[in-house]
Amino acid sequence: GGVLAYNRSLNGTYGWGGFGGGVANEGAATFNMFGGTILGNEAEFAGGGVNNTQDSQSGTETATFNMSGGTISGNSVTDENGRGAGVYNDDVMTMEGGAMVDADNDVYLDNAVITVTGELTGGGAVATITTSDPDSGTPVIEVSGGSGVTLEEALGSFALESGSDDELVVDQETG
Repeated sequence: GGVLAYNRSLNGTYGWGGFGGGVANEGAATFNMFGGTILGNEAEFAGGGVNNTQDSQSGTETATFNMSGGTISGNSVTDENGRGAGVYNDDVMTMEGGAMVDADNDVYLDNAVITVTGELTGGGAVATITTSDPDSGTPVIEVSGGSGVTLEEALGSFALESGSDDELVVDQETG
């Protein structure tokens, strides 16, 4: 895999206006990351490495980010209220295999979940999760049926940045 590095998305720079420094995945798009590195990118407001968001106009198109390998590291958001130095996600995100969002980045979930679709082989925490409402009881991790992974195994692969882990994670499996 290659390296996508040192890009910037600032308000007014492109149509994205400060979202998705490395990758801006919006609307009816799918971004599959099988390997490589997304490194040192910068966004003003959200998704220093990857911004994965539904269509901002209609809110009906599905954006999908499937991460089965590779590393997201060293990205940033510059606005004091910015979210998701590594990944900002408000739609569909899956992780499996060697996918890794380093500890210096976070995955910000805005009323969304990460679906674990297979074994996570990165060892230790493969991502640190932050969320829009950590005390809401809204699920942040789910395990797809047939993935061969238990919810307990999946939860052990993530670090949760919240005042209360018990309220942040709700057990959920999908079919």
